Amino acid sequence: DEGLTGEIRESLEIEEAPDGFDRTLLARWHAEAAGTKIRYVPAGIPDLLRTEALVDYEAGIANKSREAQAGETQYRIDYNRRPETDMEVCMPRHTLEIFARGLGVWD
Repeated sequence: DEGLTGEIRESLEIEEAPDGFDRTLLARWHAEAAGTKIRYVPAGIPDLLRTEALVDYEAGIANKSREAQAGETQYRIDYNRRPETDMEVCMPRHTLEIFARGLGVWD
């Protein structure tokens, strides 16, 4: 249905802020959603499961500084721990299987 996909395309936005993760469109949406349930499907491993070694690896494959990658991860973890935040994270089991086997981007 073109009407439905047109609505989705108009609402889909991807933004990276060079001056800090807390100033991105996603961060603003999180602020607006305070007190409501947010359902989140991460592109990779959820923040709460990331180790320092994983953050370092992701920084390398994303061509980001380790500090920037760690800062973004910590910002999202801190956000999730706020009392007013109700976030549900969903992901395919396949994502964890690929990670565990060292396949794909984890090769």
